[in-house]
Amino acid sequence: MMSNVFQFFKSLGIFLFFYGNIKKQKRFYARHLYSDIEKLMVDIQLERKDKLLKKCSLYSVAVPARLGEVYCVLRGRKMSIEERLALTCMGGLTGLFDDLFDENKLSDNEITQFVESKQIIKDELSELRIILFLFSLLEKNIPDQNELGVMIKRILSSQIESRRQKSENLSLQELENITSEKGGATMLMYRLAFRNELKEDEKEMIFQLGAIGQIVNDIFDVYKDVTDQIKTVANQSQDISVLKNEFEFKLKELIKTVRNNSFPDKNTNKFFHFLILIVSGAYLCMENYIRLQNQTSNVFRPEMYGRKNLICDMEKAGNVFRLIQISVMLNKELLINDTISC
Repeated sequence: MMSNVFQFFKSLGIFLFFYGNIKKQKRFYARHLYSDIEKLMVDIQLERKDKLLKKCSLYSVAVPARLGEVYCVLRGRKMSIEERLALTCMGGLTGLFDDLFDENKLSDNEITQFVESKQIIKDELSELRIILFLFSLLEKNIPDQNELGVMIKRILSSQIESRRQKSENLSLQELENITSEKGGATMLMYRLAFRNELKEDEKEMIFQLGAIGQIVNDIFDVYKDVTDQIKTVANQSQDISVLKNEFEFKLKELIKTVRNNSFPDKNTNKFFHFLILIVSGAYLCMENYIRLQNQTSNVFRPEMYGRKNLICDMEKAGNVFRLIQISVMLNKELLINDTISC
């Protein structure tokens, strides 16, 4: 009982750690990027300007504040200013490129041409100017520009492949392959922001982490993706219990891979506590989906449930409390050492 109480407050502390990181990163973004980005949108309508600023800000804050800080726990060293700036630019680029693909603003050939030439091909698309600005700033703050170019081409290829999620009827295995490549390649790009050496065994770990992160996003985004007619492993699963078991298998495989890397045990165990809290949100969503599934003859039919039932509001106190409860449970079930202090 005392162990559960201790673990609960530890998870609560990690939750507050993330909350503090988000506030810190918002200040960093406002100080270093916001005004320059806003100046690039002087000629566009207010509604579209607000949408672009929100999209860019969301990813520019979330990527360093969550993924970046968790990686720093694992390596045992805080982010430098250069690393934070590079990762902030990468986050913004991720959001803007997602927008280009999701809203079909450019064809695959046009996006490829833009990435290779770094020349504006449609003056009316302000996001292209922002992308070039962010990319220029990123290049100044990243140690390996050649590898960055390789990874951007890989991510571009995975994004083009992901268009099939909207236009074709894909098997769950095909959806899983697309999801893993998109998430894994993106996470490998984020890793380039950090100055410490990237060893071969760490690459596999980073790829697995990105693949799981993409599945977490798809689980959270079931309502959005169904509305946009985008097929994902999450919204095409007819039995959420099966999805949950497969997700947990991948999580256990990731934990094994992390343990097989050369990071200090103390850092590894701290990292696991942070990782578990992040994925607990997916478990919370899946709990809700199983309840909904039980109402439709034990077959998951997200198109029938509506926005209110499918969206998990993480600002509600009850959901935060349950998130921390799930984190405590997962720490015990996955045999993560809870004697390491965070």
